[in-house]
Amino acid sequence: MFEGLRSWTLERFGREALRGGVFADPYAERLYLFRLSLVGVEREPGRAFPALARGEALEYRLVGIRQEADGKLSACPVEHLLLLKAGGGVLASAARFAAAADELRDAARGYVLDGVANPLAERHRQALRGDVGDVAVRFEFVARGHDYQDAELAVARTKLAEKARAGDAMTDRPRLIEVAFPLKQTSLDSVHEKNVRHGHISTLHIWPACRPLAACRAALIAMLLPDPGDAEERQRLLERLGGKIVEAKKRKKMLR
Repeated sequence: MFEGLRSWTLERFGREALRGGVFADPYAERLYLFRLSLVGVEREPGRAFPALARGEALEYRLVGIRQEADGKLSACPVEHLLLLKAGGGVLASAARFAAAADELRDAARGYVLDGVANPLAERHRQALRGDVGDVAVRFEFVARGHDYQDAELAVARTKLAEKARAGDAMTDRPRLIEVAFPLKQTSLDSVHEKNVRHGHISTLHIWPACRPLAACRAALIAMLLPDPGDAEERQRLLERLGGKIVEAKKRKKMLR
């Protein structure tokens, strides 16, 4: 919407805006030209940093310039236009000054470059240099942290290697799945899981090559747990994994 309004305004009033106009300033004591200049600061692509490989528009600013007949130039707020009133035409005493407006344009452009654009660009340049310096410090800090982490990992690897060479009782013990597994219980639970039609994750959509979750969970935990080495403790673990099978007896109804 804003771009459409902007295009319409430029098409409707662009030519008149470039031609200029005559205004009455109730506070002015001498004749002057009021110029508008659009100042833009853009960052060129930087090859040293991948993040800055593409150019970027940093700032655009509309600047007002007051140019008097004696050549004096000064910056003026753009809002100064709100104080001006429409004039009735060029006065005879200002005709020569108005006719020289195009010739005085280069002086105004030089003032904008030296007094507004270059200081603005330098301010952004210093800010970018400060950001790059901060980034370099952060990179150094992160690299130092990685060095400390590598040293800690090296110490941990040394301790694990020594423990493996000495023979760790926990790592030498067989896993539970190598000795026993609640096959019957997980099979029954898998059949029940397959017959479920509502309230299960498998009913969300068609799963290709779907595996029973009950059997998968039991196999994973049995691979992680070490075998206790005792028959009673092993049976207790198997019951916790797969549950306990209880036979249900059905009573027959006698017909009379």
